[in-house]
Amino acid sequence: MSKRVLIVVNTTDFNPQCVLSRVPNTDLIIAADGASNKLPSEVRPHIICGDFDSIDELARRRDLPDTRFVKSECQETNDLEKCVQLALSEGATSIAISCAVGGRIDQTFVTFSILERYHRELEVVLYDDNRSCRVVSVDDSANGVCQIATLAGDTVSLVPRGDGAQVSLANTQWPLTRERLGAGSRGVSNRATAETVVLTVHEGVVFFFHEYQTKKSGCGSQDGTSG
Repeated sequence: MSKRVLIVVNTTDFNPQCVLSRVPNTDLIIAADGASNKLPSEVRPHIICGDFDSIDELARRRDLPDTRFVKSECQETNDLEKCVQLALSEGATSIAISCAVGGRIDQTFVTFSILERYHRELEVVLYDDNRSCRVVSVDDSANGVCQIATLAGDTVSLVPRGDGAQVSLANTQWPLTRERLGAGSRGVSNRATAETVVLTVHEGVVFFFHEYQTKKSGCGSQDGTSG
């Protein structure tokens, strides 16, 4: 049985609507430490996880009597990674990460690094406002093939990791067939031409960004994989 986990992170650019849009597609909600202070009142996290340096733990326990508190003071991981590891221990089959971009540049970079580290184990998708990002590689659970539900005109971008990647991209304004993407901007700002964009990674690791042509209140609610 699938177990879809939503992880909400404490960012300076916190977007409550982005959280609300993900809740209907979620089986388990994990709030990272201080994110629990910013959640909309109708969202009750199942678990709060972190080192608890950003919350009044006693007050939060009073406000959320049915919530489980998992404290970790390990300095080797940040609160987001603590939550990802917890989600895996809870049997997650997919993870959606919300409100994890913005604020400190180093922490934002680490967020993308966490996507790369765990994408081989399960589907991990970052949602931010009207954008999403996932990592695709030939070694992941889908064997390097990713099908994304889109609207014609949506922006899709490919950013290769490290030394580059060999990719194919279908149903876009500028399709690619086993082409090599190196460091730089070549794969950025392509356009979807159909209801599904298909990315195949033949070699390497690619960050696959999806941005809607118009801002949607659902914060990525149309975004998903198929096939």
